[in-house]
Amino acid sequence: MGSTRLDRRSFIRRTAAGAAVAASAPAFLRATSALAADTTTLEFWTPANDPVGKDIITKLANEYNDTQGKTDGIHVNTRIKPTPPNTDDYVQYTTAMTSSASPDVVMAYTYEPISSWAANGFIKSLDDIAKQVGVKEADYFPITWSMMNFNGHFWAFLQEFDFNRFWWNTDIHKGAPPKTFDDLDTLAKEYTKLEGGKLTQAGIIPWISSTLDWNAAWGGSFYDFQNEKWTINTPANAKFLQWYLKYVDMFGGRDKADALISSIPANYGDIFQYGKLAFAMEGEYLPAELVKQSLKLNYDIGAMPVTEGVPAEIAVVGGGNPFVLPTKAKHPEQAIKFIQYMTSAKGVNAWCIPNSNIPPVKAAATDPAFLKALPKMKPWIDALNANHVLPPFPSPITPYFMTNLGTTVDEVTYKKKTPEQALADLEKGVTDQVTKFKQSHPDWKGE
Repeated sequence: MGSTRLDRRSFIRRTAAGAAVAASAPAFLRATSALAADTTTLEFWTPANDPVGKDIITKLANEYNDTQGKTDGIHVNTRIKPTPPNTDDYVQYTTAMTSSASPDVVMAYTYEPISSWAANGFIKSLDDIAKQVGVKEADYFPITWSMMNFNGHFWAFLQEFDFNRFWWNTDIHKGAPPKTFDDLDTLAKEYTKLEGGKLTQAGIIPWISSTLDWNAAWGGSFYDFQNEKWTINTPANAKFLQWYLKYVDMFGGRDKADALISSIPANYGDIFQYGKLAFAMEGEYLPAELVKQSLKLNYDIGAMPVTEGVPAEIAVVGGGNPFVLPTKAKHPEQAIKFIQYMTSAKGVNAWCIPNSNIPPVKAAATDPAFLKALPKMKPWIDALNANHVLPPFPSPITPYFMTNLGTTVDEVTYKKKTPEQALADLEKGVTDQVTKFKQSHPDWKGE
């Protein structure tokens, strides 16, 4: 997840996009409660500690307290609970939700823990409230619907979702974007600079992000959505790792890339933002991050290179802002009111417009006014319209898989294992986890 640029707020309010998103939202997004009651205090946990995401979510919760919260008789304490750096580790959240000190509302930045929380009974299904407020599958993109509704129940309301597109630094690469991996490799080699054995600029460092995207672009898939099974150790899945090794050799070792990455300031942001890469996979929120950090970067955005037979607009959902109701929440009825507010048209606008994120409702995201206000979002809307964006894995084993996929990439790029060996070990670990899971959750459908 990214941050947002604060100085855009006044401009966005003068555009038609805000009204368009609100008008196109389904009925439940526009509903508010007229119920007045004695004040109830809610504990709301969010990982939003990034430069401006923190400001947006805190401001929105405070506005609720000052407006709708007074009507609802609710006051929300917003607790910023970041996950460990460079991980999607929600152990702190899971531990809290199993205790008597459970928060009342939890928001995540990624999708990975949601299925696991649902399978283990840590969050409540929201079937009744979804039915009550008129949630309709047709209002949502298929991928966003699958993030909220899975295994026969409705589990979360979404405020936004995001995925990556292919970016290039136009000060380094001034031509058209590469369409194939051969083209990308040729250009990347040209733009890679080694001075005195030190890597000072790279065409691309593919393993620093978007492993799932690169695997999809090479025609691989770690999960069979139709049969709800993991598909890990396959020749197709080895291709992107073999491609990574081409860059390890180009740089003269993974350690050279590590040193270049370590050369940028140790604050929020990545090496592409600091102008050290020609190409990168980045989320739609990056323009806001650049402004917030006062970074000057000239860039363009499009579809990533793909191998033969793979659609050019393919992408994999990387995350979103799902809001869930912990099973041990002390004030579930009031928590639902707050969740509705945060995922209402107002909440969606407050997050998506300044932060350049994608509303989960189709009509809102594809409204011409939204794209007029945020023209740089066109590559994302194009990908959604092409219907080649893949959903996150719905498996409760996903947190384990994602953590160990990072280890797999490290093992390959540090040349400790071959791609085939690393994938075989990853598959064994996932298979063991699936076996244990099925023994304790016999009624859960799929792996």
